[in-house]
Amino acid sequence: LVRRHPQQRRTLLYAAGLLLAAELLPVPRTLYSAEIPPLYQTVAAAPPQTVLLEIPTGVRDGVSNLGDFSASTEFNQTSHGKTVIGGFLSRIARRRVEDVLASPVNRALAMLSEQKTLTVDEEAALLQQAPAFIREKRIGFVVVDRTRASQAFEALVVQAFRLRQLQMDGSFVLYSVR
Repeated sequence: LVRRHPQQRRTLLYAAGLLLAAELLPVPRTLYSAEIPPLYQTVAAAPPQTVLLEIPTGVRDGVSNLGDFSASTEFNQTSHGKTVIGGFLSRIARRRVEDVLASPVNRALAMLSEQKTLTVDEEAALLQQAPAFIREKRIGFVVVDRTRASQAFEALVVQAFRLRQLQMDGSFVLYSVR
């Protein structure tokens, strides 16, 4: 080590002390916003049996992922309180994943959420079976996160589910089922 003049050492110690004090100062630091987009208030006002589909969607567990599920879906659910399609569990039985993939609509949504391309037959099955899927699952709203879903994905979902745009909030778009 290079020997330093005593004045330089004191100056370095004072500077290090000031930096450490600034780092450890107990002031609030926002790492992530905990604000829930206001459009979820519309979802919260819907009847209790209403189900929400967020795009991209998916199913995730501790070791695997189908689609592109985001934890923000569950965080936002704390505000609106509705059932959501997809989710996260610590472990999901392979049989459950196979059940999801057996539905042409769920399969197409998972593939599109993973930014994969559908075949012509897969897209036709999505368009044909989407109205029944909406009724069966009691989906009342669809939220699209435009930072994570392509325009083509959004357009296909709007067409398949016959959605009507209600609100926009930043990158989130709220649609209702007609």
